Amino acid sequence: MAMDHPLSPRAQQLLKEYNRRIASLFEATKRQGKRRSDTHAANARAAVQRAKYRSNAAQSPTPPPIASIDRDEKLLQILSYAEPELPRARPEILVPWLAEAVLFEQGQSETHHLSGPLRTDEDLERELDALAVQPAAVMMQKQIQARQRRLEYRWKLRKAAQARKSVRPYGWDKTTSLLKAAFYGWAMSQDSTATFTLLLSKDVQEAAKASQGTTASHLQERLQKLLRRRLPQSNVPFWFSIEHSAVSGFHLHGAIYWPNDLEVQRKVRSALLTLSGGQAPNQLDIPPHLSQSGWASYAGKHQLVTSMFLNGPTLTATRDVAQTAKALHRKFVEHYRAKAREAKRVR
Repeated sequence: MAMDHPLSPRAQQLLKEYNRRIASLFEATKRQGKRRSDTHAANARAAVQRAKYRSNAAQSPTPPPIASIDRDEKLLQILSYAEPELPRARPEILVPWLAEAVLFEQGQSETHHLSGPLRTDEDLERELDALAVQPAAVMMQKQIQARQRRLEYRWKLRKAAQARKSVRPYGWDKTTSLLKAAFYGWAMSQDSTATFTLLLSKDVQEAAKASQGTTASHLQERLQKLLRRRLPQSNVPFWFSIEHSAVSGFHLHGAIYWPNDLEVQRKVRSALLTLSGGQAPNQLDIPPHLSQSGWASYAGKHQLVTSMFLNGPTLTATRDVAQTAKALHRKFVEHYRAKAREAKRVR
């Protein structure tokens, strides 16, 4: 009888990387199919709306917008480029800056109309010229590639905008979880928040899948109960996105209240680790603080594949975080629309 031999650390790492690439490829295929089906559905809605308009049954030939993962992917990409360049500021100030960035990146507003600093084409090209004369280190190559991708994406957006296919934000009910996660991040205090990745125990996974409600709401309620036992005087805000892995099953990416208090941190960590089935330190990872848009993009990288294994949505947040995020998003959309009207008058 053959004996099972544990994999070496190197083999485990290679297997993990292989599964990650397969999951990313599967997600990319699912998103491509979703874009194709959404395009067909949008064309059908447009045809019906035009027919209604011609028969005076509708006031506009354009159908009302719906949620679109393709649109939110593009918006999140714009925000992930812009956010690290802007000064650290309260969300009430940062969000309007980001709304202006959506217009600027698509060539629909000028630099002098921006409230916050963003790099122009000339800035990026100067940086590329400066990097080109540096030693050919791996880090330098990555910085060059990052700036080249930024310029290429900007030119692609501007070309689409000239063809009347610009990317614009709509209301909260027409926003997918991909973009909502970024606003959940901005809704939390940046000075007392930590991002986290948490592996769930098999028992917790099975209980979540068998619950009467959605998988996400079950896990949210369970974590809230654990936090209340340890911090009865505090209402701990958090959000998380569920991700499925072929190796470990379900795990969470999110953000949680993490003040500069070691005792509170210990209790929050203990609550999170309870969902992992033990106190093993490798079950919980608190990575370096990323931009909220960057972390949201990472947290939702496999959301379509994960949704195949879930009952309900992949994203959830505590009530106060969700309410604040919704208000920030409304401010984002309103500021975008006001600046878009202003830019049209100038042009």
